Amino acid sequence: MNPEGALGDPIEIPSRLRRRLLVALISPMPELSLTDHPPSGVARFTQRLLESFDRDWEVAAIAQTNGDPTSSAARVRILPTWRPGWACVLDVTRRLRHLHPQVIHAQHELRLYGGITPTLALILSLNWFRWRGAGIVITLHGVPKLADIEAQNILVSFPGVGRLTRTLMKMYLALILRSCDAVIVHSDVFYQRLAQMFPTEASKLHVIQLGADSNRAALSSRNRTRDSGSRPHAIAFGFLTSYKLPELILDASEQGLLNDFSITLSVARNPRAASARLEARYQALRARASLLEGIDCRGYLSDAELDRLLRQADVLILPYTACVAASGVSALADGAGVPVAYSRPLEELFGKSRASFALTPESLSDAVRAVVQEGIEVRMPHAPWAEVATATFDLWQATWQMV
Repeated sequence: MNPEGALGDPIEIPSRLRRRLLVALISPMPELSLTDHPPSGVARFTQRLLESFDRDWEVAAIAQTNGDPTSSAARVRILPTWRPGWACVLDVTRRLRHLHPQVIHAQHELRLYGGITPTLALILSLNWFRWRGAGIVITLHGVPKLADIEAQNILVSFPGVGRLTRTLMKMYLALILRSCDAVIVHSDVFYQRLAQMFPTEASKLHVIQLGADSNRAALSSRNRTRDSGSRPHAIAFGFLTSYKLPELILDASEQGLLNDFSITLSVARNPRAASARLEARYQALRARASLLEGIDCRGYLSDAELDRLLRQADVLILPYTACVAASGVSALADGAGVPVAYSRPLEELFGKSRASFALTPESLSDAVRAVVQEGIEVRMPHAPWAEVATATFDLWQATWQMV
């Protein structure tokens, strides 16, 4: 058997394995070497999911061509396969035709496979395998509120097209739901959004929470590496998007509202959502931060750098203008025991508390101080990765039996 063989070479599956459930999991994976294009949060999610499988399951992960074939548990085969863009559709379908899986599970995020349209085309191409008896499972890592799309130009890089984008997004989601047997979302919030938009498809919806590292979740948020007497450390990190506002942290710092904090602001370009508008914001943010004392502004962080940052942090700031997805950033913080201060749009996920803030510098400062000085801790529900893996496998089995 040669899992890393050429796409044209059929992959032989031993007969003893063909009697078991074979799942093809389509997703980006961490890359062989770090480039200027940092991996998506979905790649990290899939890696942790696969590492958490503790049964003798047969899973083939269909990754991008530069995906690391060793970046998961030994029992999972990583098959570097697809190129971003339209070529992805052909690459993945050819691989699936040789694997003959009983269940196909695709991770989904807008632009995940090289653009909005190629990503949708890939999902729709799975219908061919569904008609031939395979069960199709889709994980939606983001479910935007349609009102936010129109009001704030969420998911588009230029103003004035909110109403059109809202209509297209609803059509896009409808096509995805009609092309699969089961859909996974990470919160009841997103379950309700989809169920209200598409009541006839509600039976396909399943909530499986984001995972958190259970071996780190017990860490106290007060068990930090900073020396006694040093300034508390606030952090914010992630990709710059249309629905995140890290500039608000700079506003608070420029007004002297966070002078007694040290701040690390790690904002990376998102290569899957590049635009002139976002690039201008990125450059302006870096320029402003360079003029402020007490702010360490960085780009993309490696996993090792991120671990060090979380160990030093006293609070994570989540300055979102809309609730588009369950925050993978907050899951990492939860695993490290770092409490969060979050913007009002995220109250749908976290609930109301003094740790939430309006999108003003003064409100942000008040929330950060409430978390650090008063010990207010609010966390979005997460599950141990082992439970996430088991729930995912149970859904694969149920889908297989259903079709």
